[in-house]
Amino acid sequence: DLPPAPMGALVMCCIGAAVVFLRGFILNPPNRGQMREFLCSRPWSPAHAGLLAAAYFCGILLLSRFIETPGIRAVLSGSVLSGSETSYIWLVLTAVFIHLPWILAVGIMMLVERASPRSGFGIARSKATREIAIGMLAALGSLPVLVLITIPYVLILEKAGVNCENQAVALMIADAASAPWPVHVLILSTAIIVAPLAEELVFRGVFLPALARRMGAIPAAVAVSSLFALLHMDIPTFVPLFALSLILCFAYARSGSLIVPVVLHATHNFIQIAVIPRAGIE
Repeated sequence: DLPPAPMGALVMCCIGAAVVFLRGFILNPPNRGQMREFLCSRPWSPAHAGLLAAAYFCGILLLSRFIETPGIRAVLSGSVLSGSETSYIWLVLTAVFIHLPWILAVGIMMLVERASPRSGFGIARSKATREIAIGMLAALGSLPVLVLITIPYVLILEKAGVNCENQAVALMIADAASAPWPVHVLILSTAIIVAPLAEELVFRGVFLPALARRMGAIPAAVAVSSLFALLHMDIPTFVPLFALSLILCFAYARSGSLIVPVVLHATHNFIQIAVIPRAGIE
């Protein structure tokens, strides 16, 4: 568990970052026209979004076929390995069949469209350090907002009799204290590098601009956030993930660089799966 002083410092950093970003939001409110102009200037169309959606369903189909093989089915049923070890395998399978193909598909689309990181996602090497810092601060600043949204939502679900346990990845981290170091590397690299990169490339990088062309920036952000939360297939985290996705959409449209939401997403995952469980927070 984290000692009280570091945990208190984390809370104070989150509150301070939230105040800074709220002040900036009030003094310099977002311009919806500028955000839509930026999104629509990206080279991604609904056809590109459809290709990535098709890649997702192909990955799900291949994954379902793979797990139906007798040996894999026995392993995933829990009859061979413990529950946490089975979760590690699911984490790897999700990365192999969903996240990595998404990253590959976006790379191929960039080659076909002759899109550079700057033209495709607003990424410029000269601004990367500043945008990484903004992403980390935005993650800390958004955490109090997400907590305030999550608490009443979870209370409502519990009143309705819904089991509101932590997500599987967070439980894996909590159960992996005695696991060998390769397990920690596997979980952290997948949840903090592969998943945020793949999901931001797809949802904010391609889906958001593609839908913004048809329905405007705000309706597109709502649609993307709904899809993002639904695909995680976890009722207790639907509203928090929807809110997180709205923040990620705003971060991309406002900053003009996909680096900001990628780092924000990665930092959020790190806090969620590595810091909070070790602090003894359920």
